[in-house]
Amino acid sequence: MARIKMAVQKQEVKTLSQCFEDFIKHCKRKNLSEATIKSYRHHLAKFFQYFGDDTDIMLLIQNTIYDYVSHLLEVLDNPTTINTGLKHLKAFAKSLNE
Repeated sequence: MARIKMAVQKQEVKTLSQCFEDFIKHCKRKNLSEATIKSYRHHLAKFFQYFGDDTDIMLLIQNTIYDYVSHLLEVLDNPTTINTGLKHLKAFAKSLNE
């Protein structure tokens, strides 16, 4: 009877800042404009300040994201700014699954 070897891959632990750099590379591969990338940097910087650059990406769960949204609602009074930030956060989160 033949033996089958199965390799178990250990997932690499990534921080928010590492994931963000991967996201920016992803944006450049998609040929997004520099203005779009600058906007991503600006809005996602607030997200990273809230959680910290060294936060393990696996520690972010739905409830912590909701906490961040609540924080935005408290500190910002412009719905357009909040929605733009959330739109960028959604793009960042989507890139993590690709």
